[in-house]
Amino acid sequence: MSAFIPGSKDLKPFEIHTPSGPHASRSTSEACRICGSNGASRTVEAREHMYGTSESFRYVQCLGCGVLYLASPPADMARFYPADSYYSVRGMRGALRRWAMEARDKSYVGESLLGRLLAKRFPNSAIASTVALAKGRKSRILDVGCGSGDLLKSMARLGYVNLVGVDPLLQGSTLSDGVQLHGGEIADVPGQFDLVCFHHSLEHIADQVGVLQQAASKLAPDGSVLVRVPTSECLAFTLFGEHWFQIDAPRHLYLHSQKSLEIVANAAGLEAVSFSRDSQPMQFWASQLYADGHSLVSPQAKAYAARYSTRFYRRLSAWLNEQGQGDQMVVRLRPLWA
Repeated sequence: MSAFIPGSKDLKPFEIHTPSGPHASRSTSEACRICGSNGASRTVEAREHMYGTSESFRYVQCLGCGVLYLASPPADMARFYPADSYYSVRGMRGALRRWAMEARDKSYVGESLLGRLLAKRFPNSAIASTVALAKGRKSRILDVGCGSGDLLKSMARLGYVNLVGVDPLLQGSTLSDGVQLHGGEIADVPGQFDLVCFHHSLEHIADQVGVLQQAASKLAPDGSVLVRVPTSECLAFTLFGEHWFQIDAPRHLYLHSQKSLEIVANAAGLEAVSFSRDSQPMQFWASQLYADGHSLVSPQAKAYAARYSTRFYRRLSAWLNEQGQGDQMVVRLRPLWA
């Protein structure tokens, strides 16, 4: 079945996956990895689309807590994170783009007319959410899964001075543009922090409870954990099913619902203080790109991005965020004993 989104008559209809398709329910004897339920689940056969290898991977969605998880992660996961092209370690490219993004980011900490205009058109949810929870420019901030450190370097340019990042894709420890970067896991980072961030990194981590326990152990008094992740509770997953780009098989191991993330957080000694959504039009254009058989690195990607990043889709994304149906979730966690 297919349906047009109002206002998109010039575009191809989105495919809606019905219960008889890849979302068909089935009973399973395997307990859910998050809530432990042995109840009904449904499966999604998703393909690797970022680089276009088209390898198939089975995901299971628990109908008890809503989490969607990869059934059998590949043993050679490293090959799906190529060091020369994976986006998080590649860094920002282009002098003009960098200048524009720096002007935009200034709007989150002060007055900048150009920055406000750019932020309205090209929002930086990572900066916005981090600044909102940071306790001033001397806040001790740890970014888990920081990649090349672009976010932290942007924060440094805004005057933040206690910035640390860790990522298993990095090698060794360096001081770069005022930011301490470490190769490894969160357990390898010393010290306490006012804010520990997971900007689209938690979904890549196998031990969900363990890594949040580590984050909780590194919090200073009155500290918070900021989690930004894709969420399976969204219109884009309903529309696109296995082609929803946020599945990102096999790199994304867990795609949480609000309920399943709360279960994981509580098991780690944390509680959710707030939930919000910050999805963007990419939920539509990248998913349609995949549904049409193209990869994210294909020549067609730029054209799809342009066609689906119109004012209508920006407004639709904002409305979905307000309705709790955007495909990205922003969560603030704090220790249960706080």
